Amino acid sequence: MGKAVGLCLLLVLSSGPNRVLRAQTAGLTAAPASARIDEPVRIVVSGLPPAQKVTLRSVMRADSASAIVASGVYFTDSLGVVNLERDASRSGTYTGIEPMGLFWSGRQVPLDSLAREDIPSSEFDPPRPYSVVITASLNDSVAARTTVTRTFGAEDVIEEEVRSGDVVAKLFVPRTVRDAPVVIVLGGSEGGYESSAYQARLLAAHGFAVFAQAYFRAPGLNEELASIPVERVQRGIEWLRQRPDISAERVAIIGSSRGTELALLSAGLNPGVRAVIVYATSVTTGGGLTSGGEPHREAAWTLRGQPLPVMQISPSPEALAQFSSPDPVRLRLLFEPGLSDVQAVERAAIPVESIRADVLIISGTDDQMGPVDIAGDMLIERLARAGHQGRRVHLKCPEAGHLIDIPFTPTTLRLTPWRFAVGGSAQGYARADTDSWQQTLRFLRQSLGVAGR
Repeated sequence: MGKAVGLCLLLVLSSGPNRVLRAQTAGLTAAPASARIDEPVRIVVSGLPPAQKVTLRSVMRADSASAIVASGVYFTDSLGVVNLERDASRSGTYTGIEPMGLFWSGRQVPLDSLAREDIPSSEFDPPRPYSVVITASLNDSVAARTTVTRTFGAEDVIEEEVRSGDVVAKLFVPRTVRDAPVVIVLGGSEGGYESSAYQARLLAAHGFAVFAQAYFRAPGLNEELASIPVERVQRGIEWLRQRPDISAERVAIIGSSRGTELALLSAGLNPGVRAVIVYATSVTTGGGLTSGGEPHREAAWTLRGQPLPVMQISPSPEALAQFSSPDPVRLRLLFEPGLSDVQAVERAAIPVESIRADVLIISGTDDQMGPVDIAGDMLIERLARAGHQGRRVHLKCPEAGHLIDIPFTPTTLRLTPWRFAVGGSAQGYARADTDSWQQTLRFLRQSLGVAGR
């Protein structure tokens, strides 16, 4: 069980006109006390009077000046117990039965607004472990306190930097798994492999050898998302096949956002790929992007030295007017009408007809960066028309936007306004994170033949 701390309180209990002072010890347990960030924690408060109002609060240190704070207000049952797996929060940063609400619903607050003993010593700084302080309070007085530690991987995972020609990656191999199958993870338009390594490290803890491969904005690679050779992923697979400690004959590819184009293209070119999973997918190949995020004169991708077609769009006046407004731009308004242009789609369609792998598509139905749910449906339809023999699944996540992520991480931070609207709600993301991650793990295990760890 997790570390429990009980503080002795003098509770004033009323019975008719008489008031009685009685010593009461509150217990707070969080189990497991140390676990990966994708593992749930069971939180229970005990030792209190029945029908007692209790405020549970969590504090995660964001940086040197701020923290992420979540809270839920509960009432104890007839035995003086609150169990977050069973009981509903009445108010706070989340409501309803949300066993992990204290981990995903937090808001950022100044660090100096908190008591020193409630501030964790370690910051949220992936991939380092970090702490979350949880308190149970009665009438604004802390009755019990405990700390849980969250980690980004497993101790048995070896990390290795890879530099071989234009193959630039970080490899994660679980030492205790013999001939682990390979999952290649491709990030989005941010470039590099830091964001994909975040996911890769966790996947390795589940028994996969994971290759977080950069396709631009890394040493020796293109600085911009332009003229990227699709064959780069194939060369990564060839490099992996030289490793005697992994099973590179069993390969899956995961892509996110712009990385979905490369993932699907690579799966089509490599019949040995057993599964491809795409988050916030495209159905067509797009244009390049400059280092500042502006449209590039070159196509994003090349194949055999030739640029792949770029999906042509004709934005409406309404869509273009967004760029002169101070509000975040909804790129979906630019791209969605183009999917109705059958000829334009056909000219730039990703040739998924050649994919033999199982296909899992994960979409947020409120994604404002693009019409990814519509694109996902179109991919499923194209695969079916082509007689695709593998599994085809499209997981649509209500109230989720472009930034579906690892479960039990702060979702409210994804709603912070910036240049582009991403869509989604805090609770929608929380559910999408959990559902999509569980589906991803099941899908990979089934396609690659891996038992759960």
